[in-house]
Amino acid sequence: MKKNLILCLIVALLFSSCSKHYYQVFKTQSKEKLLNIGSSLAYSDNNCTIFYDLWSDGGNIGFTIHNNSDKNIYLNKKECFFICNGYAYDYFQNRTYTNTVGVQIGEKAEKSKAANISVSGINVYRYGQTNSVATAKSYAVSFATSSSNSISWEESEIICIPPKATKEISEFGKITNSIIRNCNLFRYPTNKQTNSSTFSEAESPLVFCNKLAYYLGDSKDLIRINNEFYVSEIKNLTEKNMFEKKTKYEGFCGEIIRSYKKSYWKDATPDKFYIHYTKSSVGSISKH
Repeated sequence: MKKNLILCLIVALLFSSCSKHYYQVFKTQSKEKLLNIGSSLAYSDNNCTIFYDLWSDGGNIGFTIHNNSDKNIYLNKKECFFICNGYAYDYFQNRTYTNTVGVQIGEKAEKSKAANISVSGINVYRYGQTNSVATAKSYAVSFATSSSNSISWEESEIICIPPKATKEISEFGKITNSIIRNCNLFRYPTNKQTNSSTFSEAESPLVFCNKLAYYLGDSKDLIRINNEFYVSEIKNLTEKNMFEKKTKYEGFCGEIIRSYKKSYWKDATPDKFYIHYTKSSVGSISKH
């Protein structure tokens, strides 16, 4: 049984070590022609600015919203949706959150235990004699007590962003988990096979958007925002074509303490995202 287990572990390690890593990179376009500001895409209206950075594994549709006005902005989550290829997902899900904090207290106590030992010697009659003598032995005993407190709260329908302040909103983990396959893309390319597929808005395999809505101050008029994106280009790349090594310096006040080589994304921009996938030595032989 133990031999079979060891053999299975060895086989699993061999297959994992033979896996090759690939990345499908999605380039997007936005209908509103969002501006590139630093490492973010930015949309602005008269009251607020919304920042996006899609670059992550599976894509990040989360955003930060900055209040440019002198009044509170009230984001109405019941009127906010993430929509991907026509499927709508609610920002407000009427959830209950619970936070439990546990405390464990450990204590030690010293106890004594009687023990007998043998003592040998010469008695008063000049004969050899061995007697048993009682002694005390001390040892430590540990024990613990624990307690916990829970706090629950309901999800709020409204998020308030004070004047000149920023809040981060992130409800959905990924835009997509699935790679796109077509006849123009090598599924497992070599380092020299960097072909791509391009799409118009009508032909795009992936269209997604954030539909947001907010109130400004005491106004009862709902202001709506529609930030829509579509995938305009897809590439499948090897790990070598995704990363480059650069020297990273660490220091303080201009003094370099150490330097070392670190891998960086070659072409990470806020309008792109990727999906990481692998091929093992016994993987699919499909070309596309």
